Amino acid sequence: MSAQQTVWTANTQVGSFGASYTITFDYCQDFTGDGLEDVKVTIQLAPGATAPGDIEGLGFDLNGDVDDLFVNGSMKIGQVTTNASYTGPLVIDVAEQNADADFNVQPATQTTTPFDVTFSADSGDSTGNLTAISFVISDDLNDINAKALLDNTDWFLRGQAHDAGDSSKTTGTAPELNECDDDEHHTDPGTGLTPGYWKNHVDVANAVLGQDISTTEYDDFFGIQATLTQGSGRTATVIVDATLLQALGTGGGGQMALARAATAAVLNATADEDHDIGNFSYADADTMKDAIARKTGIDPTDGIDDAADQALIDQQYDQCFAFLSGVDDNHDGVLQSAEVIGAVQTAYSGGSYDTAFGSELADCLDVMNNQEGLGTSDFFDLLI
Repeated sequence: MSAQQTVWTANTQVGSFGASYTITFDYCQDFTGDGLEDVKVTIQLAPGATAPGDIEGLGFDLNGDVDDLFVNGSMKIGQVTTNASYTGPLVIDVAEQNADADFNVQPATQTTTPFDVTFSADSGDSTGNLTAISFVISDDLNDINAKALLDNTDWFLRGQAHDAGDSSKTTGTAPELNECDDDEHHTDPGTGLTPGYWKNHVDVANAVLGQDISTTEYDDFFGIQATLTQGSGRTATVIVDATLLQALGTGGGGQMALARAATAAVLNATADEDHDIGNFSYADADTMKDAIARKTGIDPTDGIDDAADQALIDQQYDQCFAFLSGVDDNHDGVLQSAEVIGAVQTAYSGGSYDTAFGSELADCLDVMNNQEGLGTSDFFDLLI
């Protein structure tokens, strides 16, 4: 199997409000361990969305008769996950039907009905924001032909503000998918280098960036106003006019964690896009999961025997993949330096630091930075 991925955006507004959602299809690979090809669908509210985007309803069509596929056939939907902050229910219905009034997913101007699959969630304050959904479509007896199943299918998402005020209705049509034997779109392993590496190899960092990281100011470079500190507790002091080198050397969480991870990510991305060194991609599950394992103190070369550890690694990868897909503007599975900078600016776009967004961005960039496959020898030509 040659793993395939198609990323697209549903952002067509229906009515007074609309939102923007990044939808990713991963296919031509086995997600259930039975040796058969499945499809994994990941839906992520685009970062910085201002319209009501807390997902209350999802409906989509499939090519083919849904009763033949699911009811009388062996196709099923499983491995359903949501963003960790959502604690409410998620009810799935597979049937050719118009959504009922309680579900309220049906847009007034949508004509391609009924939906084949619907998801219904709770938009109440007590259950948190539902901003990401992931699930796997599999078949107990056959490979899933993702192209035949999902080409040009219609998708609809309904968002609801927590105060039961404004709601958003958003539609989109899936693009044509790749064939499973098309090696042109094969996902290459990702690579990265950590903040510690870049901090201790200033000559390499300067050669990659074309600027002196010991004098280039962090705020100026990213176009933000951050507050970076050094030390802890009562001895903590603000770093005035912090440089990129100082950002790489900060300790602690919050804005400091983002400064470390984002600065290293920009250097990794620039090495890839400007010098063709490495592949700053989040799309290869193996290299990303290995990085997550190393960050948690597990040596992936020894294998991961504990099922609970593997489940946590899989969950973090799924969450990071969905999140990074949302900041990957051209949806190519690779982060460019401008996309990293744009994501950092989003963390500060409200006039203050968005702790939740910034923390998730820092965590996921840190995973990318911990992918292996590069060393100083790869930069030899730049240092001559």
